[in-house]
Order: sequence, then C-alpha cells, then structure tokens
Amino acid sequence: MKPNSIKFWKTGAALLIAMLFLVGCGAAGGVKVAVQQDKYSPGFRAADAGRLKGKRIVLASFINRADNTKTWNFYSPDKKLVYETSAPLESFFWECYSKAFKHAGARIVDYQGTAYRGPGPWWWGGPAPTAATAPKGVPEIQLVLTSVTDQEVRFQVYVFRDGVEKFRKDYQAAMPPGASQDVKDLEQRAYALVDLTFTTLVRDRDFQKAL
Repeated sequence: MKPNSIKFWKTGAALLIAMLFLVGCGAAGGVKVAVQQDKYSPGFRAADAGRLKGKRIVLASFINRADNTKTWNFYSPDKKLVYETSAPLESFFWECYSKAFKHAGARIVDYQGTAYRGPGPWWWGGPAPTAATAPKGVPEIQLVLTSVTDQEVRFQVYVFRDGVEKFRKDYQAAMPPGASQDVKDLEQRAYALVDLTFTTLVRDRDFQKAL
C-alpha cells in the first residue's frame, strides 16, 4: 500500500471514530428528566378505569424486553430527552400500576406460601414459580414491556388463573410529542403516559372479560 493511501485510510478511520464518539455523546448528553414512582399519582378518574372496583387481583412480575430502553432509562424517539427512573424500568411501571389498580378500586392480594413480593424478572410468559401461588380463582396479571419511548409504549399482558394462562394480548398506547421542553412538564407528561397505558388496558373489553 502506498504511503498516501495509508495516510488517507488512517485519516478516514480517525474521522469515523470521532463521528461515532460525537453521536454517542449526543445521545448521552440529552435533556435529563427524572421520574419517580413515589411521585406518580393516578390522574384518571376511577370511574373511567373499567369495572375494577372490588376485583381481587395478583400483580405478577413486570418484565422489560424493550430494546430501545436501558435498565433505568427510556428516551424520546430522537434521543434528545432521557428519562431516568428511580428504579429499574419494569419496577417503575409495576409500582405505578399498583397505585393505579388501587385507585381504580381493585384489591391487590399477595401470593401464598412464599416471601415473594413483586416486581422482579422472575419469569416471563408463564405463571409464578411453584412456591408462589395466587389464591384460588384470583387472576394474576403480568405485563411485558416491548417498546418504550416518551411518545409510545408497546406491551403485552398475560392473565393467569390457577396457574393456567387465560389471556394474552398486545397493546399500544401513544401520545403526540410534548409542546413544552420544561423538565417539570416533561416529568408530568411521563406520568400521564403511564396513565394512558393503564387506561388503554383496563378499558379493553377482552381484558375485562379475562378478569
């Protein structure tokens, strides 16, 4: 290889590495928005959340299988906004849903014969481990995140009864981009997105029948 060719190759490689570095820094250096399950308060009317009042349910593990997220983060589609959760993303959603179900009038009961307390990625697409059994006849609800941005959440929901899968369905909840770039407004918008995923689920007739 001629000296000029070697020099050109090295220069091109250096430029490529620099570009990749800058792209990475741009994604990591976006506006950061802290969201916490402790600050989440259901913003929907209980009467608009389906027929949940008095329903006994077990809230099983939530799983994060969304490739466009990190353990503690989700993003805007352009990666300019970085939402940092105060717990792993599946735990954040589990805690918020626990509040949402209670707000809607549901009664969340514990598993029997185990020290298990959700959330946690203990299993996926199946009922709780043998040692963790729901009270007889009480439905277990499990949610799997498959894609999460600040504009759209896609997820799967399973319902088990007495250890048998009775229901499985994919859901999608979407909202337009936020008009404000204020961090406080973006935080509240993230909580509103959680509300939207929840109401999308509980207003679904198929889900209601599964309970």
